[in-house]
Amino acid sequence: MKNMKQLLTLLLISFSTLTFGQSLNAITEIVNLAKIYRGNHGISGLDDKSNSIFAKFNGTEFETVAKFIEESTKEKNRVIETEFLSRPDSATLKIFHTIIMVNYNMYESNPDDNEKVAEKFLKKNITVYEQIQQYYGSLFISVINKNRPFDYSNQNWDLDSLGFQDDKEKAVFFLVFMDKLGSQISSFHGAMRGPNWDGIEKYVKLLPKINNKNYYEFDAFYFKDFEMMIYKKERKFKEYYLPKFYDILVGHILMMEQKKFERQEITKFLLTSILSQKQYYDYCNKMDVINSYMTEKK
Repeated sequence: MKNMKQLLTLLLISFSTLTFGQSLNAITEIVNLAKIYRGNHGISGLDDKSNSIFAKFNGTEFETVAKFIEESTKEKNRVIETEFLSRPDSATLKIFHTIIMVNYNMYESNPDDNEKVAEKFLKKNITVYEQIQQYYGSLFISVINKNRPFDYSNQNWDLDSLGFQDDKEKAVFFLVFMDKLGSQISSFHGAMRGPNWDGIEKYVKLLPKINNKNYYEFDAFYFKDFEMMIYKKERKFKEYYLPKFYDILVGHILMMEQKKFERQEITKFLLTSILSQKQYYDYCNKMDVINSYMTEKK
């Protein structure tokens, strides 16, 4: 804990007091980048001529985060390439989390002073899991806003190669990915006019492999649940995200049933996903569906 406090103190000094290569003020530039992000991360954004806006960050502590924001604001961008998909370093995660907190502040009906918000979150001890959540949440939102339709079916996202340092970091990445991109399966399942089975069947084929396996085979949640800030509220990580993952899996297996997949293929889906792993059932809101399949299997 003492070492962590010392690290945060050093980060704050470097961010708040020192200037970078080209005499940049950290607090001011965080606010400036938050404004650029807020105005351009939606469906509209910057064009390829935006380089001049970000050129001043080259050679500074802001270079990596500025490149990410620049890329994420472009239509048909490259955020899924390894340069951006890989886990950022700790300083970049800290800066980007602070930028997002300033961005959130700008949406408040009675916002605080942006500079004070930036300074507050630079000082605050934020878990790396929350920072990873914010970074990849923004990355996958950029995919939704800028890169649809997409097809990542030929990609494999190896979580060790991407630089994640423990099972929690990998799980945060994966469940944020599911929450942002996988949730389209749940949306098709819960469509107002009835389930869109064709939509689910086509969509699941577009998703990448995770560690050389189908997305639904990911089950590395072997850790005690923990609290962190999720959508501006303190929540338990698995308690919040795992029910969403279960909803995705249920939509997928029901599609297989409706589309009359081979029984062997449906059984394999069931047994290779957390649909069959009882230790996670406390997080599932669709136990009626799971029980019907498990009873049938018996």
